[in-house]
Formats: sequence, C-alpha cells, structure tokens
Amino acid sequence: MNAPRPQKRLPDEIYMRRRVAAVVILVVVIGLLVWIISALAGGDDNSAEPDNAADTTTSSSSTSEDTSSETSESETEEASTSAETSAKEEPKPSCSLEDLQIEAKLNHAEFAPGQTPVFYMVVHNPTEADCTIDLSKEELRYEVYDLETNQRVWADTDCNPPEDDSEKVFEAGSDTKYQAQWSVTTSQPGQCENRQKAPKGAYFLHTVIGDNASEAITFNLI
Repeated sequence: MNAPRPQKRLPDEIYMRRRVAAVVILVVVIGLLVWIISALAGGDDNSAEPDNAADTTTSSSSTSEDTSSETSESETEEASTSAETSAKEEPKPSCSLEDLQIEAKLNHAEFAPGQTPVFYMVVHNPTEADCTIDLSKEELRYEVYDLETNQRVWADTDCNPPEDDSEKVFEAGSDTKYQAQWSVTTSQPGQCENRQKAPKGAYFLHTVIGDNASEAITFNLI
C-alpha cells in the first residue's frame, strides 16, 4: 500500500489574495448591513407627522384662547359702556349744589382796547328734582385770573352785589342763564378805589356758585 504523498504548499501570493478577498467580502457585508439599517431608520420619518399635528393643535388652541380673551374683553367693555349709559339715562331723584353743572361762556375769544368782555353763566340741573339754592349764602359770581401767574385779577362781587342773591329754584332738567360785563379793570374784595386797567395778555374765566365752579375758559386782551 502506497503512503499518501504530502500536499504541496501553495505560493504565498494565493494566501494573500484569499485574505484580501475575505476582507472585501466583509466590507461589502458591513456596507449592506449599514444600508439596511439606514433604510429602516428612514422609514420612521413619517413619525414626524404626529409632532406637526401636535404643533397645529397647540397653535389652534392658542388662537382659540386669544379669541376667547378678546371676546371676553369686548363683552366687558360693552357691559361697562352699557352701565355708564344706563347711569346717564337715570337721573338722580334728588338735587344739591354739587349736582348742578355750571358752564362759562364768552362773547369773544379776544378783546381789543375799548371792547367790553361779556361773560355768561349757564347752570344746568341734570337731576329729576328741583334744586333750591340760597344764593345769599352760596354766592354766585364771575372770577377772572391771569393765565400766566394764576392770580385772581377780578371778581364781579368785589365791588358790587351778586347778580342774584335770592333763594333760587333751579328746575329739574332745565338751564338757567346769567350774564355779566367786565370793565377790564382789576379789583380785590373791598378795595374798589384806584382800580387799574388790566394789561394785555391771556386770562381765564370761572363762573361759580358757592364752591361749585365751572371749567376754566380762556381769552386774550390784545
């Protein structure tokens, strides 16, 4: 029986080629695995849609809250306006001096030398009741002030009796009108001698009953 012959060793180049081939196959397999994993991961992109939907829902909710807030503010303003209108439409059932609305008016806004300023007082009773005022105690008067210094220049009652000192009834819902003239001279209470001519400049007028005064109205002496 013949003994087996020993196998002949292959050249080193062949072993090297086999190793290179094995490495190439391994790289290819790894590349395929990476591609498959990436493809599977890419399929999860659709999961972003619920996030967008959530964002849309949140935005819609926020818009709804803003609209609700605006509606609530609008309703509050309407309720407030309605309450104010209601209060204006329902006059007080009683009347006192502070309820009277006093307004000052002028015949001109500017007065040249020689022109006589004419002052008007309009007293409005906005209540449902007649208002009886004792004008001998609650003095009715006209007062002129220097606009720059705010100093009182003249009042009709400094040197003359009040225009009306009666027990006056200001009827409910009606206007009562008074009128006075200014000699364009200065005055102080009880100091009626040597009155000086009021200088050119800006002045303002109050018409007053007791401690209830009108809004100031301005005018000029030119």
